[in-house]
Amino acid sequence: IYHHPSNLFVAEFIGDPRMNFFSGIVVDKEGNQHLDCGDLTLPIQANLARVGQELKAAIRPEAIEVSNGAKDGWLQVTAESVQPTGAYTIMQVQAGKTAITLVQAGFITMDVGEPLWIAIDTGSLNFFDITSGDNLLGS
Repeated sequence: IYHHPSNLFVAEFIGDPRMNFFSGIVVDKEGNQHLDCGDLTLPIQANLARVGQELKAAIRPEAIEVSNGAKDGWLQVTAESVQPTGAYTIMQVQAGKTAITLVQAGFITMDVGEPLWIAIDTGSLNFFDITSGDNLLGS
């Protein structure tokens, strides 16, 4: 239920902080399917959806790696909020107009507005049909 919820309803209420959700359109990019979400593009498993289909992608905040230095292929974002809670830190970052929540181990402090780079664990992505709300990967 936690890592691969069967539908959007379950995905939206299980976990704290909640999953990140990105809406987009399936596009073909160099022979591979991707979900174009505007400010970020996510790879999709082969034959999961058709080009032009609207989907919603979801990922848990802890399935996103963070670096305070540039890394090839990583997405540059801006720190908007940093909340150290003791054993881990909850961070709100911005990729263009897209807000993303991250959870990182440790007590992290930094200034709002600092650039960061993130990498999404694509194996932890879930893709949901917009109409039915079903997880296209199963549960």
